[in-house]
Amino acid sequence: MTDDEIRSAVRMYFSRVDLMAGSPGRVYPLKIPDAVLTGSLYSTHINTYLHYFTQDQMLYLDATELIENPGMSLRRVADFAGVPQLITEDNFYFDDEKGTQA
Repeated sequence: MTDDEIRSAVRMYFSRVDLMAGSPGRVYPLKIPDAVLTGSLYSTHINTYLHYFTQDQMLYLDATELIENPGMSLRRVADFAGVPQLITEDNFYFDDEKGTQA
């Protein structure tokens, strides 16, 4: 596949508009920057945020961890925010059909 074909496929994936608004499978159109394919802009955004917040005011989550173990990730969020841990690993189960936590 060429770079243009990959970009086209990614855009099509993120702009599925053939379903009616409110349909469970609807994915709203998003603008997909080339950063999705070439790298990330995290450092750019984090440096901007560091002008307004200190490092200890920021929590970094790993998307893979959030998908694979959402309960643990949400416990980390609760600890960071200083609120009770109301949602934990016990609130999730592995959905064999989807292959992810639910």
